[in-house]
Amino acid sequence: MTLRQLLVLLLVSFVIVTALVFVSSGKSKRHAPVKVIPIHIGTTEYRVPNTIRTEGVVEAWDLRANKLVWRKRVYRSLKLPFLEDQFNFIVSVTNGPAKGEITILNERGKSYILDVTTQKVRIK
Repeated sequence: MTLRQLLVLLLVSFVIVTALVFVSSGKSKRHAPVKVIPIHIGTTEYRVPNTIRTEGVVEAWDLRANKLVWRKRVYRSLKLPFLEDQFNFIVSVTNGPAKGEITILNERGKSYILDVTTQKVRIK
């Protein structure tokens, strides 16, 4: 067996063992994101889609026209390949400390305040 064949065999073995460890350890079994109850300010409804592609996103919908007004990413999370348990979905949206603000809480317990008129975000 050549050195190249040996290295390929070691790499393939490492990948298989790593995949088996993640599957058997439960790391790959991610719970579904929670359904966040939208809040209303005037005729605007603030929704959280909570999908893998919309992690950390809040949407403003005009209820009269049933139309998306804007979409804002409140935060981003670093993702490492092959690890499912690193998503960080929004778990609640509530009225903020001041008029025209909403508070967003994610799974890791971090709070953000979104000003709905300027769409500026600050950490609480």
